[in-house]
Amino acid sequence: MRVSVEYLIVILFHAQHMVRYYTNIRMAEPTAGVRIGPYTKNQWFVAGFFFVAYILAYSIATKFFPGYPVNPATSLLLAAIFFGGVSLWPSALLATFFAQFFVGGSIEFSLVTVSTFAQAIAGGYLLKKLEIDPIFRRDKDAFRLISVLACISLLTPIATTLQSLSQNQLPSATLLQYEYIATLFSYLMFAPFILRWTAKPGFRRTWRETFE
Repeated sequence: MRVSVEYLIVILFHAQHMVRYYTNIRMAEPTAGVRIGPYTKNQWFVAGFFFVAYILAYSIATKFFPGYPVNPATSLLLAAIFFGGVSLWPSALLATFFAQFFVGGSIEFSLVTVSTFAQAIAGGYLLKKLEIDPIFRRDKDAFRLISVLACISLLTPIATTLQSLSQNQLPSATLLQYEYIATLFSYLMFAPFILRWTAKPGFRRTWRETFE
């Protein structure tokens, strides 16, 4: 039975909506609430939810769609940093390596893997700094999101280049272009959906919003 990655994400976010309803947790206010250890109750929820969601999305994308350039897992990490804050970087880093171990039984420390983590940190921080509305009520929010995603996607070909140079090799321009476009389109496909669905589960789009 072939499982759709987007269908899995829809199920996860419906489950998340139920948890938020019963626990009265607001992701838009991660620093509010009772502090438990280094994080607030809200931040622990954000970290735990996106940690599990990333591992599941990465595992399904790797096993059922091997070699497919579009992966929703990276957008999940970015959303975790956006809603929970940069202080959740340990959770994002652990999710990156745990997903590798869960799928392949080993952890590979490479510049490409680190670039995925760096994209989430940089993207989440910049989106928060630019005060992006995750519901995208304003045209400038969509423009700023695309600009940020275009910038952080550069980290993938940069990491590939550095890793190849460390092995006395030079990657082809075609490969670098492919990696950049694949990374950018992956973010463009999933990041707006995940951000908006998390901020407002069960949202509906107008025709104008759909066009934008």
